[in-house]
Amino acid sequence: MHLLRFLDHEWLLPEGMEEVYHRGTSGNDFELFLPLDKLKAIWANSQTLLVDTIGAMNPEQLAEMAPTFGDFTRPDTRERRIYFLHFHESYHLGQLGLMRRLLGKAGAIK
Repeated sequence: MHLLRFLDHEWLLPEGMEEVYHRGTSGNDFELFLPLDKLKAIWANSQTLLVDTIGAMNPEQLAEMAPTFGDFTRPDTRERRIYFLHFHESYHLGQLGLMRRLLGKAGAIK
């Protein structure tokens, strides 16, 4: 979702929900969490929006200096920031894959 904000789109989470999922929260407020089907729908919509937005960017836009936000204060181009955030998301997906196996579930890659 950081990538959406970086590309000048608002988060797709309902109003007030960002705080529930913010880094450093305890995760113990289960009654505040969105139902899994709602989270899946938000994720699917965000991916469509990302693909469309990044696909529409021209080389000049990608070469522009990226705005700073959150922990991203180092000067960088939009293209390099997109690459970093893509890698970072992939890293966490790998962690989820490891957790699945630790829970005895089959891996997604056969």
